Amino acid sequence: MRAIPALVLAFACICPAASPDFGAIYPRGGQRGASVPVTLGGARLDDAEEIVSYSPDIKIADLKVESATALKATFQIGAGCPFGEHAFRIRTKSGVSYGRTFWVGPYPTVDEVEPNDKFASAQPVTYGSTLAGIAKNEDADYFKIEGKKATA
Repeated sequence: MRAIPALVLAFACICPAASPDFGAIYPRGGQRGASVPVTLGGARLDDAEEIVSYSPDIKIADLKVESATALKATFQIGAGCPFGEHAFRIRTKSGVSYGRTFWVGPYPTVDEVEPNDKFASAQPVTYGSTLAGIAKNEDADYFKIEGKKATA
């Protein structure tokens, strides 16, 4: 009879490993044919081994664990990579994360630069750019794009 409580106690201390949580990717996309430095955020990422790409046209290089909540890598986007959304997961020693996506487009990515929260301090960008930034609560951003005057 003593064997049953001892057996229950022995197995009660075994805790399964928790899967990683993949919550953020920045920037959210990149230009076809470019190598893009990417930061991935989440939880339980300290034993990351691989970023699994479901697109054969996007290769992952230079994976570096920054902390338990952040990874850095370079996404090498092939010249023939289709435009649109591409899925990824993070594989760690303790499991595989849910998927997140990264967008591939035709234009170069320009990072938002603060301060640009007033009309007078609008960030100049060139036509044919993709803007990357983080939208915070109550955040307003202004951008300045050169153009030609339209005539009717």
